[in-house]
Amino acid sequence: MGTTRSVALTAVLCFFYSVAAAQTNPGGVGGAVHWYAADTAGNKGGLRSRIPSDTTFLTFEHATLQQLNYHPALKLDGRSSLLLPLAPRDWRSASIFTVYQAIDTAHENSIWYTTQNTTTGLVLTTDRMADLPAYRYMNYNDVARHQPKVNVYVQQKEKDTPVATLQSLHIGGQPVTPKVPVVNFNGLIPELIIYNRVLNSTERLQVASWLALKYGITLTEPGATYLNSAGQPIWKGYDYPDWHNNIAGIGRDDTAGFNQSQATSSNTPGLLTITTADALSNNTFLLWGDNDKPLIPAPRTPGQPVMLQRSWLMKTAGGPAYTTTLQIDTKQIDARLPVQPFYWLVIDPSGEGKFNTQEAVYIPMTTLDKKGIATFTNVAWDEDASGKDVWALIAGPELLLQTNIGQPTCAQQSAGSLRTRILGGKAPFQLVVQNSRGIVDSRRITNTNTPIAFESLTTGKYTITVTDASRHTYTDSFYINHTGVPLPALKADQYTLPVAGTLTLDAGVGLPSSLSWEWKGPDGFQSLSSQVRITKPGVYTIRCGTAGCYNQQDITVKAMPNNTLYDINIFPNPSTGRFAARVTLDEPAPVTMAIYSPEGKLITIQKGERRSNYHFTGELKIAGIYELVFTSGLSKTSRRLMIIK
Repeated sequence: MGTTRSVALTAVLCFFYSVAAAQTNPGGVGGAVHWYAADTAGNKGGLRSRIPSDTTFLTFEHATLQQLNYHPALKLDGRSSLLLPLAPRDWRSASIFTVYQAIDTAHENSIWYTTQNTTTGLVLTTDRMADLPAYRYMNYNDVARHQPKVNVYVQQKEKDTPVATLQSLHIGGQPVTPKVPVVNFNGLIPELIIYNRVLNSTERLQVASWLALKYGITLTEPGATYLNSAGQPIWKGYDYPDWHNNIAGIGRDDTAGFNQSQATSSNTPGLLTITTADALSNNTFLLWGDNDKPLIPAPRTPGQPVMLQRSWLMKTAGGPAYTTTLQIDTKQIDARLPVQPFYWLVIDPSGEGKFNTQEAVYIPMTTLDKKGIATFTNVAWDEDASGKDVWALIAGPELLLQTNIGQPTCAQQSAGSLRTRILGGKAPFQLVVQNSRGIVDSRRITNTNTPIAFESLTTGKYTITVTDASRHTYTDSFYINHTGVPLPALKADQYTLPVAGTLTLDAGVGLPSSLSWEWKGPDGFQSLSSQVRITKPGVYTIRCGTAGCYNQQDITVKAMPNNTLYDINIFPNPSTGRFAARVTLDEPAPVTMAIYSPEGKLITIQKGERRSNYHFTGELKIAGIYELVFTSGLSKTSRRLMIIK
């Protein structure tokens, strides 16, 4: 009997432009006997043969043409199917590549099946690959059914298997003989490639890599590796496991007919788009992936602006760096924002994801449009030839401070230091450094190219405030601590009192028993134990140490609000028509905003998903005082908005 083998390679998305005049070798691998890609003929969408000698254009009833990563993709709606006669060949050996994206994720969809005469042979569904005559099945554990896929099926059957002479491939329909419990395919099919031989592992990965980059699909196997048309690795997933998510790329590979100057991820379509206007050289690539973390604030690092948790790795291959334009859809960011938010890229040129160094590069956004798209222009990658950069986002004000803290040892009581950079704003700047005893230093700064140094500082809490020429102000505070003493073992710097009114914290978990402890807080609160019971909100300071060598940390304890909708900002108010409402919650929850006219009539309702931060917008054309009612669970509050014409 024959043997079958199938590999499902799961995916991400990018933006693709092909300028090659003739694409004859997908991934640089020749010998495809059937090769169809989505295209148009007149006003009809279908699948066009890419074999140079074949002018076939297949059309489907009820099918339409859509886009998958801005590239043509045939949309089948569950009513469409097509029979494709296969050439009379020996199909005992075959390699079949199918790109698809299921829209109906609730059912098992039949993507294609083969028949010999009327008997069903192979069946590819969204859940499995089956060889019905051989009673062989391979099931998929698809945890992201809505994401596009590159499916690779390989079969090698023994010589005693009859040679199939009259076979057909049925796209989008469901098998009849025998009948299989699946439904017609509802989704996108942009490309299908068939070889009548078994490609070796390198050839298979070349074709899969080409399709993955073309349609922005994240490969998960084998080895999470992408190859160029010469079989050389351009991305080794095992080398970057933290960032092997939502992969996309730009580049040029003439042998594969690949020339791509813009890309975005299909898993997060429109979140990040990267474009280059540079003339691309052959066999050069820029690929990126992210750590798949949420777009929410990361834990704060003392002295550093608060970044978002998601970060991206940029990897060059085959040539010098590209200068790029990045566009980011900020509406997908779930973070507390000022009324006029500003966005930054922060880049670690070492490629390690270490942003709290003097080598970190901060790039301000160029523009922010009305749709919330932030644009960054002239961003160059891999200028130090390391081959990789890691970057993240900052959502905050236009003026920032970045401070590297030099911590003294216990023997160097006055050897602390600060290296501060002013980011953004308008010169000249006034920079003030204070500690518990008063102002330590005050300077007028006109040149921000060099970090401002402060030396011979004692341990303790410091506050730095910068004010620019436009009177914008940014303040940061942190401790200079000793390096020889561990910090208190607390998981956060902010807590909420539970409903019962008592919060128990133990700062000494896992730390040496020889440490001494001191807590101070509101209303004379004090304790000499590592564990305390807190009953009042406020700022608490913890000090731990030994033999006169101490470290300190602040934590904030908040009261449980009676109404979760206590932080709402409507602006501008009054307004001439257009307005925005920012809602900030302590925990993610759905929020509804209802707008009532001056007469009390409901005008419109907006609903938000499960987030912590919402940005509702609207426009009212008639003057008057409107009531905006916000609801989240059992909490409800209202705000008045004045429209002036």
